[in-house]
Amino acid sequence: ARAQLELGIHYYLGEGGVGEADPTEAARWFARAAAQGLAHAQFNLGFCYSVGAGVSPDPARAIELFRLAAEQGHPGAEDAYNEARSEHEKDMR
Repeated sequence: ARAQLELGIHYYLGEGGVGEADPTEAARWFARAAAQGLAHAQFNLGFCYSVGAGVSPDPARAIELFRLAAEQGHPGAEDAYNEARSEHEKDMR
């Protein structure tokens, strides 16, 4: 899972010999690592869903991923969760 996360980061940034930045490919690799419970991958994939980087924006999915990462103690995930929830609730009004 860790190698999948790292590959996703390389694709997101366009570093590490992967060529140009490719958020779609990055999101695919983050999803693979997130499915295995890696908090940092859940956080990164949540970010992708929150801003629509490589995936269609999906605030509810972002909130869920941030929650999963926060439950594992990922630094920043709880703040991201609270912010995403607040934004989603505003959009629902």
